[in-house]
Amino acid sequence: MPILVVDHLKKVKNKMAKFNYKKWVTENKYGKLSEMKYDDPFDQEEEDPKNPMGLPEVEKDPDAQAAAPKAAPKSTPEKPSGEKKDYTSTEDFGTLFPDAMKGGLGKARANMPQVPADDFEKDLESPAGDGLETNEPEKIPDLGKATKAYLDSSDDTGPWPKGDQVDVSVETGIDPMDLKPTQADIYMSNALKKVKSAEEGTWKPWASSVLASNDGHILDGHHRWAATIVYNDKNGTNEKMSINKVDMPIKDLLKVANAYTDAHPKGVRQGGAGTATENQDPRASLYERMEKLINK
Repeated sequence: MPILVVDHLKKVKNKMAKFNYKKWVTENKYGKLSEMKYDDPFDQEEEDPKNPMGLPEVEKDPDAQAAAPKAAPKSTPEKPSGEKKDYTSTEDFGTLFPDAMKGGLGKARANMPQVPADDFEKDLESPAGDGLETNEPEKIPDLGKATKAYLDSSDDTGPWPKGDQVDVSVETGIDPMDLKPTQADIYMSNALKKVKSAEEGTWKPWASSVLASNDGHILDGHHRWAATIVYNDKNGTNEKMSINKVDMPIKDLLKVANAYTDAHPKGVRQGGAGTATENQDPRASLYERMEKLINK
């Protein structure tokens, strides 16, 4: 009997010596090794958080994806529109329309020339001996110094700048915002009168051309240009203008126009200087005087 007990204890002891505790922990924590993907459970790859069960990825049908209804884009709430401009809140056009004044030269109205447009354009294109000196700046009289002799001062034949003949052409469909003002003083009261005429259907400020340089600066017609911009802004329209484009930049054109204003008997200096006759309003442009005659 004691011998049997001893043998039994020996067998139990042998079994305990062979016990693999690591295997036991692994089997109880991760399942049976035979059912696992890896021989060593500690070598397993990190689980995909989007597919923790490791299911095979199903290939998506591109046709089905294209046919599936798409979610409507999120609508962005419209920004509340600003208050409507008070066009009578200031006399200064530039305060209400600063973008229109960008690139302007800011010349004082008193120093702006006011030429009889038809005569000026004709004399610009006239041949040597019968036109204006345009291509030699040192021969062009300074502001207030030109005499009638300047009207026949051309001495070089050929197109400007090698010659004195300057081409003047008509261009239509011009966005007024693409033009740049030369003078700084543009009055809302003047522009609004023209806007009113357009709204009443009696006269449109964009109906006749403004005089401009080949680099887009206005020489004559600032208030009709401003009125067209105000009209478009006020009525939600996109009225275009036409220009008589003088083929020289404003820097050169302004000097020639100033000399012409001083030399020509009908020239007008907008601020009251120059050779305007007593019955002409020095504040009004040629076109404004024409409007007054038409509306009498």
